[in-house]
This record gives sequence, C-alpha cells and structure tokens, in this order.
Amino acid sequence: MKIAVCFFGITRNLREHTLASIKEHLFAAVAHYDPGFKRFAHFNRVRQLSNARSGETGLEVAADEARLLECHAMAETDQDRLDVQTDYQAFETFGDAWQDKFGSLRNLLRQLHSLAQVTELLRGSGECFDLVIYTRADLRFERKVDLPHLRPRTLYTPWFGKGGGLNDRFALGDLPTMVLYGQRGALARQYCQETGKPLHAERLLGWCARKYHLRQADLTTIRFSRVRANGTVPAPDLIVKYRLKYRVRRAWNRWKNAALGQGVRE
Repeated sequence: MKIAVCFFGITRNLREHTLASIKEHLFAAVAHYDPGFKRFAHFNRVRQLSNARSGETGLEVAADEARLLECHAMAETDQDRLDVQTDYQAFETFGDAWQDKFGSLRNLLRQLHSLAQVTELLRGSGECFDLVIYTRADLRFERKVDLPHLRPRTLYTPWFGKGGGLNDRFALGDLPTMVLYGQRGALARQYCQETGKPLHAERLLGWCARKYHLRQADLTTIRFSRVRANGTVPAPDLIVKYRLKYRVRRAWNRWKNAALGQGVRE
C-alpha cells in the first residue's frame, strides 16, 4: 500500500504544540502500512498571526518550522502577496457567515489556495497512491489515527465538527477522491451563486462532496484538537467528546461502516 500525507494551511508554532503528536499518532500509524510513505505540504507564510476570532494577536510564527515535517515536496506562498492577488470582495457580496468583518472568510479562501497548491505537488509527483491523507498542521492528535478499509469515491472525515456540512480539518480517501477534495476551491464561487449563501468552510465541503457524487463516511475513532499559536485550544474542541448528538451519530456510523466492510484496518 502506498500512502501520501498532505499538509495545508499555516504552521502555527507546530514545533511547540503539535509536532510530537503528529509524529506519534499520525506518522507512526501510516508507517505501519507504508514505511516509505510520502509527505507533501503547502503553507501560507505569515510573520505574525492576528485573528480576533481565534484570540491570536500579534503572535510570531517561526519562519523555518515547516521543515520539521521532513516533507518530500513543500512549497510556500507569502500571505501578504496572496492577499493582493485574491478578489475577496467577490465573495464578500454574498455575506459574512462568521460575522467577524470577513476575517474568517479571508482565512478560508487562503486555506483553499493552500489546498490547491499542495494538491498540485501531489499530482506532480507522478505517483499512484492507494490512500491520501489531508491534514492541517495545527492539529494535536490525542490517539493513534486508525485507517479504514477504503471504498472508492468515498470521502472519510471526522465524526465531529461538521458545522452543517463536513469537518474540513482532516480527511482521507483514495487518490481521485482526494484530488477533488484538494481542488474544491475552484467551486467556491459556484457554491455561493447556486445556494445564495455566504461561503462557509464545512458547508462548502459537504456541498462539494454531493456535487462530486462522493460517498461520505465518518472517521468514528479519530481524536484531535486544534491548537492556536499561543497554545490555547478552542472551547468546542475541549467538549466535543461529550456532545450527545455526535456520540449517537458516531455509534450509528460505526455500525454502518462495519456492515459495509469498511471498518478500521488491523
């Protein structure tokens, strides 16, 4: 089995907050099935992080920390330059889903750019991978990542944090499915035009999965938390395991996955 791991977004001081868990719970799990697995990454390079919604204000981000992931291919985009090149106003006309003066909207469009770029690195490798994982680098994994038995054209995403669509922080699937996952930014404007709604991260992903006619499956055992550059964890990530609706849905999807023969690999 050949596996690729693709990182996207920004690094958020991963050396201090998330690198150890990525190595222990993600890389080690993947290496069990493919000791020579490949790593790809694209990051938007920032000198300081200021995000009112996440409580990050003027936080320095180490310029060279991305190299700690030891990727086989990596690229970066200067975020200031990206902002100049991106037509944010074209999306602002549809509204502000987060009501934070379009700050989160801009971050989503930056993330979609990063996803597209790492997908080009993946495709440019010319390799045919059996399983591809996309993940943000600011996730702290709390247990080993279990890999499911894959079904074709099936998008596997976390069982929590769906936000009315699908959790967009981590996903896996076969190569054709994950190329579509990484290229979904190309449909962002169409999403707004067809739905008449503001661009929204989780809802866009759910909409694209339906548009691409992908099956959707929950990763029912995965556990991770987002970690901000200052080391704090968002409140929803701290309480997610206690949310009744997600616990019920997770139990149902465990049964469904077992019935379809796509349970966790041993």
